[in-house]
Order: sequence, then structure tokens, then C-alpha cells
Amino acid sequence: MDPQASGPIKKTIEIGKNSPLTRFNHKVEKIIHGRNEFGLDGVRPRRYVLVCTEIIGQDESNDISHIFEADEQGDEYLFLSEIVSDIRVCQNEAICIAAVNAVSLGLDAVYWYENRNYAWV
Repeated sequence: MDPQASGPIKKTIEIGKNSPLTRFNHKVEKIIHGRNEFGLDGVRPRRYVLVCTEIIGQDESNDISHIFEADEQGDEYLFLSEIVSDIRVCQNEAICIAAVNAVSLGLDAVYWYENRNYAWV
């Protein structure tokens, strides 16, 4: 009987320049830094992740965010599939969550939109 086999199972995560975790993190960082504001004009990829944040008051902890997978079918049609809805996180945190989901879905773009109807100026 192997004495090491009776102990807890230990798993190691390979961390290096070419490890899967490092590649994933680089993709997420690239998407976060390359995020763009959603607008009706301009050119977007056909598929992307959209973050919509309702800015409430002055404290970011009151903000509510929604994250969607967007699929544009021509100039007039935008199909949204809900990833997460009604989460109480600020826009920056929602963009990070969206970037992780974008990489998982094989997408490389995140767009954001702010609803400032309830924001305090």
C-alpha cells in the first residue's frame, strides 16, 4: 500500500507562461481593457457580451447590473440571451464578470451601457 495514497488528494494547478490558467487570464484582461461603450452607431462584432448597469444614487454598491450575450442579425435585429440579471454590483465588477463569460463563450468583446435615470449628480 502506498503511504501517500492514504492522505488527502492534492491537485496542482500549472502556472506558467503557457498554462491554460495564464492564457485564460490574459484573454480576460485583454477584453476588460478593450471594452467599449454601447452606442447605436459604430461597427460591432456580430456576437459580444453586453453589460447594462442601472446607476442608482452616488454609492456604487446600490447599482444593479445585467449581463447578456448579444447576437446582431443585420442592422435592425439584436437578440439578447440573459447570462445574469439583477445583480447588485457596480459596472466595473459587472464588466469583469462579463469578460470571464465572454472568454468562456468564445467571444472577444464586451460592450457596456449605463442607465442614469436614478443617478444622483
